[in-house]
Parts: sequence; C-alpha cells; structure tokens
Amino acid sequence: MDGTLVTHDKILTQRPFKPSSKCARPASNLPSPSGRPPKGMAMLVDPLKLDEPVAGFNGGVVTKPDLTTVLRQNVLPPYVVKKVVQLILDHKLDVWIYTDSTWFVRDVSAAHVAREQWTVKFEPAVTNQLETLVDKVAKVVGVGDDLEAVARCEKDVSSLRRQRLRSPLATYYLDVTTPTPTKAKS
Repeated sequence: MDGTLVTHDKILTQRPFKPSSKCARPASNLPSPSGRPPKGMAMLVDPLKLDEPVAGFNGGVVTKPDLTTVLRQNVLPPYVVKKVVQLILDHKLDVWIYTDSTWFVRDVSAAHVAREQWTVKFEPAVTNQLETLVDKVAKVVGVGDDLEAVARCEKDVSSLRRQRLRSPLATYYLDVTTPTPTKAKS
C-alpha cells in the first residue's frame, strides 16, 4: 500500500480510481499488505472497497476488512520482545510496541509519535511499562533522531537470529517482526 497506493506523504492517491489506471480492476481483488497495523489501514478500506483480508505488519496480522476480526497472526516470542526492547533502550532509543489492535508508547509527545499517529490515524496507548508487554506482540519499533544509534541498534537486533528486521524508508526507526510473514506470503 505505502509507496504504491499511498504517497510518501501518506495520502491515498487517485490512481486506483482512474479508468486508465493499471489498478483499475476492482479493488476488492487487490492484495492489501502493508507495514501498517491493521487499524492503520482504515483510511483505505472504504475508498478501495476492500472486501478481502487485509495483511497488516507486512503479513504479521491478517484481518477481515473490518480490521478487528483477526484471521491469522504471527507474533514475536515473548523472550524476543524482551531482548529487542532492552536492546533498543540500551541504544537510548524510544520503543513502540504493536499488538494486533493496540499501539503502545511511553510518551505521546516523544519524537515521531505525532507523525505516526497522523499516518495510522489512531492514538497510541501510553504506558511506562513497555517491558511487561510481551504477549501477542506483532511488531517492536525502535525510534530516534540519533541515526548512528539507530544503525548500531539495527546491527545488534539483526544479530538475534531468525528475527526479521525492516529497514524502512525513514532512517529514524527500525521495525522488528517475525520472520514468518511477508507481503508476498501473508
């Protein structure tokens, strides 16, 4: 979705609605994988008339188009969540945790939270106990403006075997999801 149907500025383009577009086939038949959480795809379901399953977190959580009925999910093992959260904090980065339905942050006014909130179109839940959130975690995000720290953290997290690390377009964060799903195989 992002980078294809949604611009870099996170706006749904008119391209899929134009009759001359290669995307002009019924949107209900389009695959709908995204790195976004399922709830963060709400802005796309109605305009694209999606009626097939929606794959959030690059296939980590697959829901019905209602975005609340989970059909399948691939979550990080609790011990991996603990290790990744600790590595991110050790690198002096902020941590975000996503489950199938909730985005958790420590501080709503922290760097990049407002931009993410604008992108996904829902508010995070605030907690000072992220370290305790280890069950049903679909994605852990390390966020910071110290790009060298983000790069070092990415290297350290990558050393945890079998964990997929996303290197998104934004260099100020890194995403950690399970190695099982992919956008092609969700």
